[in-house]
Amino acid sequence: MNRIMKRFSAALCTGAVLSSLTSFAVRAGATADTVLPSGMTVAEVEHELDFNEGDVTNGSGNKYGATAVGIFRGDDVLLEGYYAKSDIENDIPTSMDTVFEWGSISATLVWVSAMQLWEQGKLDLDRDVREYLPDGFFQRLSYDDPITMLDLMNHQGGWQETTRPLFVVDGEEIPPLKAALQDIEPEQVFRPSTVTAYSGYGAAVAGYVVECVSGTDYCEYVHRNILEPLGMEHTAINADHSDNEWVQEQRKKEKCYEFLAVEYIDLGNQLYYCPVYPCCSAAGTMSDLMTYAQALADKDSPLFGSSDTWKEMFTGTSFYGDSDIPSIAHGFLCDEHSVRTFGHSGDTEMSHADMILDLDSGTGLVLMTNQQGDTVNNFAAETPELVFGKLSPDKYTSDTAEKAKLSGYYLNARGIHKGMLKFTDYLGAVNAGRIGEPLDIGNGVYQINRKLPTLVNTEIRLDESSELYGAETLSDGTALLRRPTEDRIQHRYYLAELGLLTLYFLAAAAGAFLILTKHRLKKHGRLEKSFCSSMMTVGYAAGIISAVTLLTAYIIFSRSGNVLPEAAQLTAGRLQLLCVLLCAFSAVTAVAAVIREKKRIVYYIANTAYNGIVIGAVLFFEMYR
Repeated sequence: MNRIMKRFSAALCTGAVLSSLTSFAVRAGATADTVLPSGMTVAEVEHELDFNEGDVTNGSGNKYGATAVGIFRGDDVLLEGYYAKSDIENDIPTSMDTVFEWGSISATLVWVSAMQLWEQGKLDLDRDVREYLPDGFFQRLSYDDPITMLDLMNHQGGWQETTRPLFVVDGEEIPPLKAALQDIEPEQVFRPSTVTAYSGYGAAVAGYVVECVSGTDYCEYVHRNILEPLGMEHTAINADHSDNEWVQEQRKKEKCYEFLAVEYIDLGNQLYYCPVYPCCSAAGTMSDLMTYAQALADKDSPLFGSSDTWKEMFTGTSFYGDSDIPSIAHGFLCDEHSVRTFGHSGDTEMSHADMILDLDSGTGLVLMTNQQGDTVNNFAAETPELVFGKLSPDKYTSDTAEKAKLSGYYLNARGIHKGMLKFTDYLGAVNAGRIGEPLDIGNGVYQINRKLPTLVNTEIRLDESSELYGAETLSDGTALLRRPTEDRIQHRYYLAELGLLTLYFLAAAAGAFLILTKHRLKKHGRLEKSFCSSMMTVGYAAGIISAVTLLTAYIIFSRSGNVLPEAAQLTAGRLQLLCVLLCAFSAVTAVAAVIREKKRIVYYIANTAYNGIVIGAVLFFEMYR
């Protein structure tokens, strides 16, 4: 009934909206002075949202792309607002018919489906998922340990990020889910149940487990057991959205924008298809996403046969340190605001979306925008705190809390830890001593309070920010800083390994200089020709080719959406192996020259060191893989 009334109200207001307004609010069973968990009223939040839309400062006359915001409490919609334009060139305002992509919020449909099957006794969350999957499904596992559905929910299956293509641009090239998962299977780099590293691949595998256990195509299962019972008629699940013709056609009309200081860039419709679709491909209207969020926030959710299943779903499955503060609850990410919230966010090339729930009060927020990323849009950056507030510096701490000192360098668990792009992990390392002044709140949990500069109305102010970390040590002695979506892993020899990487690139630069110098000497007749000298030059050239090959692979990877095509991987790997062989032969020649000639020892030793650095870096950083 709420859906019908909202669409009827929208129809009555269409003329006014098109002529002047780009936002409106619908309230049922609530008043403008309804107080939200943050302490702000609905009217105050709406005022802030209207201010964001009107805060136009760039020369284009536009600062934000299409944005839709929904706030509810229980069955009551407190605010439903549509801001800016979905098509700036054609002056089309954002409306109830604007379609956005869910991104990783799609994975919550997998977790709900899994809990439904668990409730029916068809799925054991602690059982190895390989018992549900076809024989030999995984081909790149490094450990024999079981991978359970809870591991997939906690993003602890052990996989690194895949470098294989996640998206295709031709809807005719979408393979079946099983084949798509096997095509992009990444390396397993952590023992299951140990390290948290957000994995879209793992979520998609869980979707395929749902398909195998239910005996029903995953897309069909979600429609039958989630979308249809909730009346979500404007949401698509499949990779190409072909399961909902209206969404498919509407999505083709939507555009994505990037906003700069004085202009905006029309990025087109950014239409890509993800064959491993359970993890990221849902799309639809904000109203539909809010309907789904309301069902999740309801203790008597129509999604389950028993409220006990709902309670179990939002019971923590991964925690900060040894505390009872959850970081993940059966796939739903926990965040500490003024209140504890559960939910998920999602990003695609087209959209950013948030779904956040305060289960105690039944208050929820959904937000969708057609801008890339979540840092360029004040709606996305500020609205969660407007509704739910911030984590107070003294929520878990007190005046007696002891200051702690974290030390060492930590690498992000979500990354590439094997293969020729392994070196990229070292570029994002964090010095634990610089992440803030942590307060030890007990049970291996630290709260870090900071004051961050924020630009407000052309003035910079310092806003307080707080964050929780869980400290944990694995059985092999590895220290972790636990976070909801990805842990940070202490790397004891980081500086030494970074030094090797630095020397590798410096050696390539030195090799180029030496080749140029030898060329000039040869040109002026000051260099004697010899087999040994030629092999020295070959070694220098190999070092240069190796570094250029690595940088080229990285550039291709970065510009292709973190994808390195198989042809590029094979070519680069073979070149690196060739470079290793040439450097090894050059080093052997130099050693032989020292033994034979017993002169110019420093030159030959330097050449051997040069080749040794190149060989060591290529092998250690797996540039040949």
